[in-house]
Amino acid sequence: NNSIDNLLLYFEQISINENNQIEKERITEFILIFLNIHFTMGFVHAISNYFHKLTSISITKKDTKEEINQAAKKILLLSAQSFNSIHRLSIGETEETVFLDIISINSKLLNNVLPNVSWQMRSAIIPFLQILAFNNRFGVSQIQKNRFIDLIISYLSDSQLEVRELASLALTSCYYESINDESIIKPLIIKFSQMIKELLNYKRNSNIKPVIGVQEHAGTLGLASLINSCPYSIPKWLPELLITFIKLYQFQIPIRDTVKKVIAEFWRTHQDGWHQHEKQFNEEQLQSLKQFQISASFYS
Repeated sequence: NNSIDNLLLYFEQISINENNQIEKERITEFILIFLNIHFTMGFVHAISNYFHKLTSISITKKDTKEEINQAAKKILLLSAQSFNSIHRLSIGETEETVFLDIISINSKLLNNVLPNVSWQMRSAIIPFLQILAFNNRFGVSQIQKNRFIDLIISYLSDSQLEVRELASLALTSCYYESINDESIIKPLIIKFSQMIKELLNYKRNSNIKPVIGVQEHAGTLGLASLINSCPYSIPKWLPELLITFIKLYQFQIPIRDTVKKVIAEFWRTHQDGWHQHEKQFNEEQLQSLKQFQISASFYS
């Protein structure tokens, strides 16, 4: 433990001085190798009390060496998978405590307190959060679950397209168990719809077209995550949302591409049982869906 303390102290000292970049890279690489050995060999007890500091180095690492970046990504996934073992072995640690620390680290990323984090590493954080949320969905309170989901939602507004799309995918898995709970789903629909209210209120004959930015795409991806969370089933709230969603196809890329992918996936997962699924839609909704499906623009 003294060795780890000294290593972390040394890392903090060299991080202050930008002239020590080579030495910092050397120590960072050593830490990543150190973590990899302990995770893969099952020796998580040896680093349980240092989990937060060590993995935060992986999260905040930005390096020009691809092998170091890949190692950092691997550590993130291993740490998420080892989370249960770590919190049980940590003296005085609970799942709630570790969740709060992870939320704190990511809040710094979102608020640009750690500006040196590359978008590749931000994209690596998303699977980390996704695995962590899924593996511990029964171990933390609903309040912490909601905070964790809000954290992932924040990544929908990332400046990088790839990060936004990964966040949407992660949210989809978070909603699987809540698709029939309208007390959870309805507020999310309102939240994401509010982000694209100008698009939803847009009239085709209007001379002023809405500006498409990150916020609009974030709202679209948020609705997409809800629709994608319902493969092979049609909850009560889905038909109305689906019809609202296809109207967004009229807008430019990347919103158009998102709508196209989501609707294509919807048909793929629902076509076998469509004779039953279609009973959940009224005639007007069915007509809108069929018109969209067969339109030439959909297949272009």
